[in-house]
Amino acid sequence: MLCDVWGQIGTGPVRYLAESWENLVDISKFPDEPLLDYFLAIPPDDWPEEVRVPYNDSALALARTFSCMYALDERITTLDVVRFWPIRNSVEYVELLSNWHPGALILLAHYCIVLHRVGTRTWYLEGRAASMLSTIVRLLDLTWHRYIEWPLSEVGLPPSTKRMIDELPIGSLALSGNISSSLGGGLDC
Repeated sequence: MLCDVWGQIGTGPVRYLAESWENLVDISKFPDEPLLDYFLAIPPDDWPEEVRVPYNDSALALARTFSCMYALDERITTLDVVRFWPIRNSVEYVELLSNWHPGALILLAHYCIVLHRVGTRTWYLEGRAASMLSTIVRLLDLTWHRYIEWPLSEVGLPPSTKRMIDELPIGSLALSGNISSSLGGGLDC
């Protein structure tokens, strides 16, 4: 969100504060390409450019955030969690997020991993990642849940119910049908 005005902030009266936010983190041992490739493989081809561009920009910033998180390891701070990704998102990405666009929600779900890492060491962030991720699970259409399994696992939440049902062996599905019929109704999935 601050990307559009960062140049003015960096030359104005708060430039020293801005410079302290630009402290470089050596991410050379933690390249962001594999995660970026994963994020860029998520969107279907039919997403329009006005969605794809802010998604891709945010995906790049998030991949770099993971590289910084791995480089800093236990030294990552609350300030780092804020400066690495949230403030680097464009207004267009924030609009996608406010409209519950699946791509924006998927990236936010992955950001929950970073938030969780710091939240385990700071009382005021403890549980925030799980809470946010639970909301994302409810908002995200089931067809997109496969893309948030890693964040669910990292934050300690159970996998998507829909995904668990899809992976049950055929016999288990028959058994679940028998159980629900003996309870007097079908499964409401």
